[in-house]
Amino acid sequence: MYRYVSLVAAMLLLAVASLSPVSAGTQVLTTGSFTLLGTPSVVNIGAFGPTGQSVWKNNLNATTLGLVVLVLRASTGQTIYYSIGTITPSPGANSTAYNTIFGVPSGTYSATWFVMSAGWVAMSTPTTVSITFV
Repeated sequence: MYRYVSLVAAMLLLAVASLSPVSAGTQVLTTGSFTLLGTPSVVNIGAFGPTGQSVWKNNLNATTLGLVVLVLRASTGQTIYYSIGTITPSPGANSTAYNTIFGVPSGTYSATWFVMSAGWVAMSTPTTVSITFV
């Protein structure tokens, strides 16, 4: 199953990479391009089950595509899961990202959220919180 999720994620990233992350003439992308608002969390959304939720502010002067990455790590530090969501907020606007989470066993994990461009440039600083699945 994890191979399938990885394959789908890779195909999605290739498709998204063909899009331009920002309009011409915008400022240089930096880790200050997006700012996390509040604390990210895991919520249950209907039949979709646990979903990572985070709210980001676009600090650039153009509508910008952001790939919101959620990485889950076990207590040993091993990466056990990752998910990618997308946001495209207008300049100065906020946007909520939803990262799907499938098949993660019960337990407590370290969850790190950050935003990257389609060209793999970091557009935010990472934020890590502890989450527990029951």
